[in-house]
Amino acid sequence: MQIKHFFNSKTHTISFSIQLAEDETPAIYNDTRKSAQLRNTHFRMLLPDKIDGFECLHPDQWALIILLTVFPFVKSDLRLSFAVSSTFATAYNCSGKHIFPIDPTLEPYGGSNRPALRPSVAFNGRVHSFTTAAILGTSSSLIALNHWDSIVGERSSPYPQDALFYALDNLEEKGYDVHVVKTDIQSLYEPYGFAHPLTSTVGAILLSDVLGLDSVHVGCHMDELATYGKCTARRTKQHVHTSSAAAGSYQLDTQQRTKVNYISFKHHQLQLDASDSVSVESTLFFWREMFKTVRMRIDFPLCGATDAVLVKLLAEHQLWSTMHYCLYSRPTTKCGVCVECFYYDSLYQSVMRHKPVFEKIWNVCTTAYPEATTSIYNLKIPSRWHMFWVEHITRVDILPQEKVFKKLALYSREYHTHKYTIHNVDHIIQNEFQNKVKQGIRRLISVLAK
Repeated sequence: MQIKHFFNSKTHTISFSIQLAEDETPAIYNDTRKSAQLRNTHFRMLLPDKIDGFECLHPDQWALIILLTVFPFVKSDLRLSFAVSSTFATAYNCSGKHIFPIDPTLEPYGGSNRPALRPSVAFNGRVHSFTTAAILGTSSSLIALNHWDSIVGERSSPYPQDALFYALDNLEEKGYDVHVVKTDIQSLYEPYGFAHPLTSTVGAILLSDVLGLDSVHVGCHMDELATYGKCTARRTKQHVHTSSAAAGSYQLDTQQRTKVNYISFKHHQLQLDASDSVSVESTLFFWREMFKTVRMRIDFPLCGATDAVLVKLLAEHQLWSTMHYCLYSRPTTKCGVCVECFYYDSLYQSVMRHKPVFEKIWNVCTTAYPEATTSIYNLKIPSRWHMFWVEHITRVDILPQEKVFKKLALYSREYHTHKYTIHNVDHIIQNEFQNKVKQGIRRLISVLAK
């Protein structure tokens, strides 16, 4: 894959064009969550006023932004229109692929010109990024990527931007430092959106120098753990109590000895197994090393917390009406028919003790939202739809007459016993940041003890 860049000083825009190698056509990416393909051959970013041009960022920073945008579709070599440092190239070459050209005289990124350092959140205004911001507190910067529909005839966003700006306005009033980067990266892919969750961090890298950012934090669903680690989960026959944190752990990446504890249904019934075919590019160790080349850290504060806990936390803290989970929402209105409305409205009714009619929910799933039914039958891959239904299982007799619910009922007792005991998966949160995350979670979860 070859990528060229062009900076337009009149429009203050940087554009990247993508040329695929023969073995990269068609450009398709598959993981346990979704399948995506490269739809367009270019993407653009409107540079913020504080960034005068391409030279304002170190070449390694631009290289990481490009890499996060296209890496799922790079089959072998990545050739850029500018040179990177040997340090960056060495880190990337660990993936088994190579990046060119390399300037051996180019000093690695130093970051000496940054002001006082602070954390950031890759913010999209929805439940996970909103709660991540609440946990980090007002010392963090919220970096949102707003889709840029600037060329007539080009693909435009299917979702209105009102809800994002509404959430940012509310959080700015609460003391957060908020920023928006306009880009059409999401239009690169089919289906619309990011092919990989890590792509949402490019805004934080772009603004890291001018804002003094030393880290970026991503809110994610529990089923996205497989995306970050390429792991499969298997069902265990019984829960075995362990006497130490290391006991019962499974190695995610045997080469780097990165360990991960039980996940999903609160550490008891499903556990991560290292995949024999895991690629280096699909490990958090690799991406942490890539972020280190530009003096950044990446973390996932909410991995290990269920959606039910997040909904209740936000509701108890009167934050539920501030953020919008609806895909098509306006500031004061939700569409009521998209899959996110269905998911969170039903979950909210359940956790706030207004029990919905589950047979009706199941019928809606099968007719309008097939993704809700296809994933639930595969117990080997934990998904948010498993957690969605286990949250509802207090009486099996009121659930739809599907065999899968009898299996999920086996998990329900452990789940309801432990669901408010939030555990961060060890390999997701780096040690130096765990205390801050735990303090934030305690602050949010304190209302549940009342």
